[in-house]
Amino acid sequence: EAKTATKFVKHLVTRLDNEAKDMRADLTVALAGLTERSEKALQILDPQNQCANQAWKDTSTTNQVWAESLEHGFQEQVPAIQRTIELAMRKASEVALEAAMAAATQAAKDVMAEVAAQSNQLA
Repeated sequence: EAKTATKFVKHLVTRLDNEAKDMRADLTVALAGLTERSEKALQILDPQNQCANQAWKDTSTTNQVWAESLEHGFQEQVPAIQRTIELAMRKASEVALEAAMAAATQAAKDVMAEVAAQSNQLA
């Protein structure tokens, strides 16, 4: 049915959007944890070992840059996802309209047939 198709498409789109948000949140948490662990490891390292400290700082910076790049990539995908959602909703609306028109046509045919049958009985 049209309503069911529209609700199903909306459900799928909502679920995909929620999954993308969850993935983004999980990634942000994981990267924050990695950065925190890196910083704690830096504090534990021998302060006189500047080379090791700098390497850890560089790793932390690299992780942050990578996270920002990934977030930017996600943000670039948002318009495409929105267009896909709009297209899916438009298609679902078209299918729903076609189903409603088919149902109305069939109902009209049924009424006409019933009127014709009653007309024949009266004649």
